Amino acid sequence: MNSPFVPVFFYGIFMESVPLCNSRRKHYIILFGCLLTISLSIAALVEFPTPGGLVAALTSSYFCMAVIQTIVDGMLVVELRKDALHGSDDLQTYSWCCLSIGGIFANLGAGAIGQWSKYRYSYMIPGSLSICITIIACFISKDLDGDAKQIRDMSFCRRLKFNFALIKQGLKFKQLNRTFIFFMLIGFMTPSFKDFMDYFYNFDSFKDGSVEMVMFSGILGATIIYHTCLSKMQIRTLQVVAACSNILNATLNLLLVLGITFGLSRYWFVII
Repeated sequence: MNSPFVPVFFYGIFMESVPLCNSRRKHYIILFGCLLTISLSIAALVEFPTPGGLVAALTSSYFCMAVIQTIVDGMLVVELRKDALHGSDDLQTYSWCCLSIGGIFANLGAGAIGQWSKYRYSYMIPGSLSICITIIACFISKDLDGDAKQIRDMSFCRRLKFNFALIKQGLKFKQLNRTFIFFMLIGFMTPSFKDFMDYFYNFDSFKDGSVEMVMFSGILGATIIYHTCLSKMQIRTLQVVAACSNILNATLNLLLVLGITFGLSRYWFVII
C-alpha cells in the first residue's frame, strides 16, 4: 500500500508539465482531494468479503495522498523563496508542528474507534480531513502556480524539456547534488519494517493508536527542540545526528525482535 509514495518525483514532473485547467497545483489538489475522500469512504463503509478490496481502496487513498503531498511540497518551496533568511525554518517548523498535532489527535481517535467499534470506521477521520483539504484548495491563490506567460504557452514537450533542464541545472550545485545522493542512499539502505513490526507487536487498536500518538508527540518535541536549539547547526552535523538516531532505532527494534526488553513489557518498551 505504501508503493504509491515511491515514484513521487515523476508525479511532480507530470503535474509541472501537464496543467489541469491552466493550473499545476490548485486543481490537482481539488481533484485528488475528492478522489481521496471517495477512497477512504469506500474503505470505511464497505465491508469487503476478502482483504483485496480494502487493500485496493487504501492503495488508492495512498496514491492520492502522495500526489497531494508532492504538490504541497512544491507550494512550500514557492513560499520559502519569499523569505530567504528565516522562511525555510519558520515554515518547516510550522508544517511539522501541524503534522504532529494532527497525528496525535487522529491516532487517539482511531485507537478509540478501533477499540470500541469496527476499526475500518477510523478511516472516516482522514476522510473528513480530505474534505477540508478539498474545500481549502478552492481558495488557493493563483499566484502559487507562479507561471510566467511564456511557460504557460509552452507545449507539453517543451515544458517537459524545460523542467528537466531546471533539474539538471539544480543538480550542478554541489550541496544540492550531495544532499540528493545522501537521501537516495538513505532510501536504499534504510528499509522500513513498520508493517512487519505492527504485525509483530500484536497490539490491540487502542495500544497501537497510543504508540503512534507517542511517536507524533516525539516529532512535535523534536521539531520544537530543532527550532529553538539546533537550527543554527550545520546541515552536515544534523544529518550525522539523524543517521545516529536511525541506528539507535534499528538497534532497539532488533532487541525487541530478539525478545530483549530489559524486564519491560513489549508495549512499554515500544513506547520508550
